[in-house]
Amino acid sequence: MASSAQPEIISLKHERVAVALITAVSVLLMVGFSLGPIFEGPDELHHYRYIRILLTTRALPDPAGAVGGENFQPPLYYLLNVPALSVVGDDAAGFAYFEQIANPYRGYAFTIAGHDNKHVYVHTAAERFPYTESDIARAVHVLRLGGVLLGALTLLAGYGIFRELWPRRPVIRLLALGFAAFWPQFLYLSSVITNDNLLVLLCGVALLLMLRWLRIGPSWQRAVTLGLVLGAALLTEASAAHLALPMGLIILFDLRHSWRHALLILGVVFVVAGWWYIRNWVVYGHPLLLNAVAATWASDIINGGRFSLSVALNRLPTVYHTAWARFGMNFVPVADALYRALDVLILLALGGLLFHVARLALGRIRPTPLPVRQMVVVGSTLLAVLLLVIYWSGTVWSGNQGRFMLTAAAAWSAVIAAGLAAWLPRRIELRAALAAVSLLAAVAGVSLFGFFLPAYRVWPVPAEIAHPLMYRYGEVAELIGTDTAQLTAAPGDTVTMTLYWRALKPTDVPLLAFLHSLESDVVHRDSLTGLSNLLSTDWRPGQTWAERFVIMVPADAEPQRVYPLVAGLYDPTNETTLPVTGADGQAVTPLIGRVAINGPAADVEPVYLFGDVIGLAEPTLAQQGDILEICLPWVALRRSPADYQVFVHVLSPSGDLLAQHDGPPRGGQYPTGAWRPGEVVEDCVAIDLGGVSVTGWRVGVGLYDLASGVRLPARTSDGSPLPDDTVFLSR
Repeated sequence: MASSAQPEIISLKHERVAVALITAVSVLLMVGFSLGPIFEGPDELHHYRYIRILLTTRALPDPAGAVGGENFQPPLYYLLNVPALSVVGDDAAGFAYFEQIANPYRGYAFTIAGHDNKHVYVHTAAERFPYTESDIARAVHVLRLGGVLLGALTLLAGYGIFRELWPRRPVIRLLALGFAAFWPQFLYLSSVITNDNLLVLLCGVALLLMLRWLRIGPSWQRAVTLGLVLGAALLTEASAAHLALPMGLIILFDLRHSWRHALLILGVVFVVAGWWYIRNWVVYGHPLLLNAVAATWASDIINGGRFSLSVALNRLPTVYHTAWARFGMNFVPVADALYRALDVLILLALGGLLFHVARLALGRIRPTPLPVRQMVVVGSTLLAVLLLVIYWSGTVWSGNQGRFMLTAAAAWSAVIAAGLAAWLPRRIELRAALAAVSLLAAVAGVSLFGFFLPAYRVWPVPAEIAHPLMYRYGEVAELIGTDTAQLTAAPGDTVTMTLYWRALKPTDVPLLAFLHSLESDVVHRDSLTGLSNLLSTDWRPGQTWAERFVIMVPADAEPQRVYPLVAGLYDPTNETTLPVTGADGQAVTPLIGRVAINGPAADVEPVYLFGDVIGLAEPTLAQQGDILEICLPWVALRRSPADYQVFVHVLSPSGDLLAQHDGPPRGGQYPTGAWRPGEVVEDCVAIDLGGVSVTGWRVGVGLYDLASGVRLPARTSDGSPLPDDTVFLSR
């Protein structure tokens, strides 16, 4: 924990430089996030629709006019965006395209990082920077810059909050600002079209004004200003009502001197936002338009809109997870390692907060009334937001989104920074804080450049392809390889396979790409080409790209089976698969590898060893009439480099071959190259002894490589070599 040594000092000038640098880097990251494909933000298309309705009709939209829309929202954010859209220009045809063209393959394995169908909508090359070929793309990206501006203002309001909380601790102020500035979800939310941007800003400004009220005291001017901000927040989202809890506590702290100012605040709020809620009540029958929400979001409502605490609590882990870094329509996560790093950060912050609480309880800290009241106001703000999110999580299916926690982004950042500061050695706390901020900036940068932007792009083909292929699909494309010739998975596993393509020419209509297993639907993936990141209509001759398919193996898949894999292109307009030719120009089936469904590991000790890859437990012999059944419990010791053949020879006492069985284990359904270490593969073969008249025969068993004919060296478990690399069995 932090010691009582003299802390490091930073001058006000240097602090301002640090604040400017942190804010500038944060804004650049916001701009980077804004470069993502249009309408992929949370309900972004619906927010844009609201703005264009205001622009084109000069009237408020029908709150029940769009299924799954945002027309029920208060209008302030959208009104502020109308001038920008009127200047840049709307594109009715472009907007209509997105209202009709959704990606039918979106959201597959959405909890897995990658680029497999993260798009909600189908995008074309015309939308790419500098947006000269798409008016709708240009309009959306211009409006997104407004969100970036709101995000920057939110950081400045946050810094004001941190100055109120720690007027003599610039290091903690910078740490809190750094956490807010490089919170990946905040950066992303500030880069898209959503009224959440304005709400987060106004809630931050409101908290700043409340803290100043605590320090300076009430005044009529401050009351009017707070009323304007609170009214604007309620005219942005009804959820801003959570600010009533901290505001009410501030009034109660000094009720005798503040009640008149409270009345003024309420009056100003009523003037600014009251008309909206009264209008809704009079015209539509409910001040919050919940009837319109029920009509347009019917499938989103849980249990008829009745709150369920058990449902809410079960869904809180998703709230926590998505609060940090989950982009797009929640389809774009980051690596688990980044989430674990953020978990560690939060645990450290909690530990630091508990340390502060313990010191308070032991009387080692005797705060003045102002810091206590500040803690109460910040804590009540967080409590109000948390209760609101819990209510939403137990009422609507979409209510467990972590982004809703960001309305208190500055308060969360302040509490986390206070906890982390307890761990900073006072002699180097400035350097430690700046190192922590730099680490947070790196996490934000990795989130942007390592996960968000690549999620919406095709990936490059490596210089060396692990499994080269050459299949030509009609005259439009070639499959030039994959990253592996074999997928191995247990039932219920999720695996990936990357295909490498080269375009010959663009197509007239968007093609579909598929990756299927033969003889079973264990693997059955279909997608627009490029995993919806590169339509075939946008291909350029010679262009290459990689597609990393995510494959979720069914939990009921039969274990210890292998299925061939094929890849192809499909024309949905005439429902035909494109013809495929090999390198020699002859028609072929485009086999690209196989998928092996492994069985569970078993604790079985082998009696015999073949090389260092396969073992054999005690075999059994059983004869019924002329049929001899030999059961061989093979034990996979490690991955086999080849598909070995099993030989089972019936030999006379002098060693003559009387009968035999040669072939892959289990009739070829599960070759040795597919086995997972630890598996036990039961392989029973039957040999007809009807033509064998010799008595005293014995059975020899072993493995060999089909291509070379060389047997695997055989030995007992204690290392003794076996003659002829054969395990001999007798009745």
